[in-house]
Amino acid sequence: MYYKETSQGGLVFRSYRLVRLVLMAVALLAALPAVQASELEALAISDNIQQLHMPYGTILDPVFASSDPSSPDYRQIVSYARCADSAIWTGHYLAAEAFRYKVTQSPEALSHVRRTLLGIRGLLDVTGTDVLARCFIPVDSPFASAIQQEGPGIYSNTLEDQACLWLGNTTRDQYSGVMFGLSVAYDMVDEPDVQDKLEPT
Repeated sequence: MYYKETSQGGLVFRSYRLVRLVLMAVALLAALPAVQASELEALAISDNIQQLHMPYGTILDPVFASSDPSSPDYRQIVSYARCADSAIWTGHYLAAEAFRYKVTQSPEALSHVRRTLLGIRGLLDVTGTDVLARCFIPVDSPFASAIQQEGPGIYSNTLEDQACLWLGNTTRDQYSGVMFGLSVAYDMVDEPDVQDKLEPT
């Protein structure tokens, strides 16, 4: 009796496997729009970062005239903040765009990698000593006074003949973020000009 049930159960089991495969296929097909939506959302985030968060090549947080989405001033930038964490988040953003480039070979991602590398170069060059700045901003920027309120450690120097302010007292988490971004870009982006910027000097 056990063997008969097993034999009959075998037919049921094969049918169950078929049903399970069909259900898995349906689930995967249902997930496709979510995957595509996630990619679109990621691209929208990248575009938002480029438009609103990188006025001088490194990540800063925009301060808007209004927090009300229905207000016409909702997207009007009146200031920037969080200069003290600009280096770490710029490094993370570089890593994100480098991963994106490796997977998609997107020219836009490569352009973002190049622009972000210039920003990180600026964080080093603006100090005049190859010490990493937390952030930098042109002295004549309309947002310079707000950045100066970010605390002690504000210095001045020129960067490519432009007078700049930069925030020092850089902590190891800022260095870690930048090193993370640079190492990911080195591994993920095999373009010669990018590799040249990442080679030790």
